[in-house]
Amino acid sequence: MNRHVLRCSFRACAIAMLAIPAIAVAGSGDMMHVTTTNTFQMAGVRAKQAKTTTTDVCVSKRHDPREITRRSKDCALVGYTEIGDTISFHKTCATADTQMSGDAKFTMKPAGAMHGSMHMVGTIHGKETTLDVTYDATRTGACDYVAPRTTP
Repeated sequence: MNRHVLRCSFRACAIAMLAIPAIAVAGSGDMMHVTTTNTFQMAGVRAKQAKTTTTDVCVSKRHDPREITRRSKDCALVGYTEIGDTISFHKTCATADTQMSGDAKFTMKPAGAMHGSMHMVGTIHGKETTLDVTYDATRTGACDYVAPRTTP
């Protein structure tokens, strides 16, 4: 199996926050310190230890988790609901060799913080695959938000 393809598929599902910038507006966003923990299991492959990464990301002041998820052109969202401080939706991603779907739930916290999780199942290169991701984000200040060039 091509490990690079697997890594890219994993990264696309887990960290779909990056996009090509368009125009930045001064002070228009919130800088978020994001900690992401990924647990990835594939049939026939020895289970890997959960991987935790941290990064600083500039997001719009809306803190809409759909912004994070929509930035992957191979994924679609359905069933978006917002009840109080909780947002949930169903996500599907498909490429020639990857079909994944699952549910995400994000809770908005005081002071602009956010906690979320996503559970996805499907196949990658014909092997049954499970991906669990948790997101914890804390607002650390203002930033110049850059909207994605295209909105799917």
